[in-house]
Amino acid sequence: MVTVGHLNAQNIRGGFGFGYFGPALNRSQNLQYDLRRSASLGRNLKVNRLEILGGGGGYGLFSNGVLLGGSGMGYTVTDATERGQLNLAMGGGFVNVGYILMKRQNIISFAYIGVGGYETKLRVKNTTEGEPILVGDQQIRIGEYLHLHNQGMSFEVGYAFQLLAFSLPEHGSEGGLIVGLQAGTYIFLGTEDWHNESTNDFLLSFSDPFTLAPYIRLTIGGGGFKVVTD
Repeated sequence: MVTVGHLNAQNIRGGFGFGYFGPALNRSQNLQYDLRRSASLGRNLKVNRLEILGGGGGYGLFSNGVLLGGSGMGYTVTDATERGQLNLAMGGGFVNVGYILMKRQNIISFAYIGVGGYETKLRVKNTTEGEPILVGDQQIRIGEYLHLHNQGMSFEVGYAFQLLAFSLPEHGSEGGLIVGLQAGTYIFLGTEDWHNESTNDFLLSFSDPFTLAPYIRLTIGGGGFKVVTD
């Protein structure tokens, strides 16, 4: 086993990048409550759903086992009731910091956090046959769409296992394929109210935007490392 202390003593530098995909459980409790009202999409609507997220990121390895990098993500929630259809698109970006906690011959594990921003787009269609529906104070006529938007701060925290198709070098450099598994959660905290994209009017009688999204994601990418002599 190669410990973090041995890793640092070797003065290894390098980095890796990856794409990822996996399940995320969207938890927009306030939004689901508002849209389940009888004048809106009805009680059968499910915004809190398991969906597939995608994205990518990368890290550079610096001194003392510290990782610095960034990532981006996105997923879409869709559902329909007898009153209408919903499409909720979530996207965010992060500046990430990690720290290597364990290193075996070809396995790195690290904890990470991220801070950044997000954007959400919500599209609702009225599919009733004879009445308008309400989203907040916005009325949607039969067969028409309402497009809403909000943005704010995004956070993530998680833990990662990375399997290297090579071993970290004792001298010189090594590189190649890296696959892994990451588990964590996103937190999306709105800094503005929902607003109508067409009129730019802010919605009244609508809850503040807030979403949690626990996830598990498979990462596939590559990287390289080398021993640096000061």
